[in-house]
Amino acid sequence: GRGSPQSIMDLGADDDDHEQSFDTVYINLTKRTDRRKLIQTEMRNQGLRGRRFSARNGDDVKDSIVAREWHSKLNCLYDKKTLPCLHKMSKGERGCSGSHAALWKQVAKRDDASRPMLILEDDAVLWEKSGVNFTEMTRRMIASVEQMYDVEKEPLMLYVGCEVVQWRDPRRVTIEGPPVIKLREAEYLWQTSSYIIWPAAARELLSHLPIDSPTDCFISKLVLEGRITAIVGSPAIAEQR
Repeated sequence: GRGSPQSIMDLGADDDDHEQSFDTVYINLTKRTDRRKLIQTEMRNQGLRGRRFSARNGDDVKDSIVAREWHSKLNCLYDKKTLPCLHKMSKGERGCSGSHAALWKQVAKRDDASRPMLILEDDAVLWEKSGVNFTEMTRRMIASVEQMYDVEKEPLMLYVGCEVVQWRDPRRVTIEGPPVIKLREAEYLWQTSSYIIWPAAARELLSHLPIDSPTDCFISKLVLEGRITAIVGSPAIAEQR
């Protein structure tokens, strides 16, 4: 289904959403009730409040939002097991990218430029470490990023789970624990199952539409070009199932 405001469903009380200081949305196809139950269980177990976003169908996504082909020449520089060639974007890839783009539009339009959104895919697994749940660790990372960067002006994304292929900066910022969490800028990374985005980054991503590769490769290209700053928390507190 289309990702309209009517397709967003509450999980938990609105008051708790505000107390989180960040919004949470998970992407889920209407027919995948199995995944919906799994991600809702993950969120409840971690004290995380959020809403469902009805994932887009690849056939419904406009070409102006997501292209139908992509070339892997850049990604092959990091994935040595593949050769550069032209690929067709599958319906699943187009639907996934279209869903993320629709959420970026929601973030970009918000009045509060300092309020981020945590975007989850419905196959994300959320962890707790040292007795501290996912939600609290996410709060700590967001607070640290907001101290280090001007989140209202700089296009920032914070990954709480991803595969980093290449780091950009050897410097790390340490968040005292337990658990101890380190933040570091990445140069190229894969996966979009669990990331936090601020309005400035959402606007920057939208300015480069159409998405002309799988979502993670599209973002990484802009990170590599210095248009987006990708900050990664380590150890990861989420992964794809």
